[in-house]
Amino acid sequence: MVWLAGAAVLSGCGGDDLSGPVRTTPPVSYAAYDAQSAALHATWDPAGFTPPASLPLSGAAQFAGVMRLHLEGAAGDIPLNGATVLNVAFASNSLSGSASGFVGVSGDQYAGTLTVVNGTIDRAADPQNQYTFSANMSGTLSGAAGSFALTADMNGDFLGANHGAASGLVAGSLASAAGTGYLFGDFIAER
Repeated sequence: MVWLAGAAVLSGCGGDDLSGPVRTTPPVSYAAYDAQSAALHATWDPAGFTPPASLPLSGAAQFAGVMRLHLEGAAGDIPLNGATVLNVAFASNSLSGSASGFVGVSGDQYAGTLTVVNGTIDRAADPQNQYTFSANMSGTLSGAAGSFALTADMNGDFLGANHGAASGLVAGSLASAAGTGYLFGDFIAER
């Protein structure tokens, strides 16, 4: 349910734990985000889907990683990469988060934050043909190509036997001074 991008592996760690997530601190280059996304996919895609029924019934987890978007409209195709954080509350089967620090291919920075709300976990989902979680995302990003008001749906799954990562797709619409359009993309983040 996710797509991959071929890129060089970016190494890094979170804190002193060398097995922790590869964290970014915006602003980061477009290529570095792509490399981080590729490294996370290489680690987690082979692990397979976490069975939704096996997710914890209590506690919370935070996932950090990369969101890659394509904005399609009158201004053409605008690829953007940014950092994403997802906060999961297992007891309430809910999910929230944000994405920010977006950078274009030529290195232009995009100000603004996309907010993830209304996230729900479906513990009865079959990850082979249904998504384990869904959420809404919205916000405004402003940069070299203009200012874009974005509204999107996020759908994804947890990966690994112990839900070590979350990955999925983003699709929605955009509005700008040049008119309307649509957006699509993907995300991957790990605990």
